[in-house]
Amino acid sequence: MPDEVSFGFAAPGADIDFVPELGHYNFRELARGDLLGRRWTKVGKTSATACSSTARGGITLKKSLMPAMLTRDTRVIRQDCLCYLMERIPYAG
Repeated sequence: MPDEVSFGFAAPGADIDFVPELGHYNFRELARGDLLGRRWTKVGKTSATACSSTARGGITLKKSLMPAMLTRDTRVIRQDCLCYLMERIPYAG
């Protein structure tokens, strides 16, 4: 997360406002279209290619994914990442 971008959880004044229940999404499979947060201002291009932004600024998943090691610690998010996104792969076993 770039230093110039403000973010928070249930923080409507921030550039990116993650849903307050985001912490409960850890290691749970989420469906395509699930809402992760809202983008209130244009914050530039993101590397989160698994997500899309709706016309109303909603940040949603493009496909079913499972967040892993998700954190709400703002220091960790700035230094490393919000979470890892895992995708289910078929097992032919």
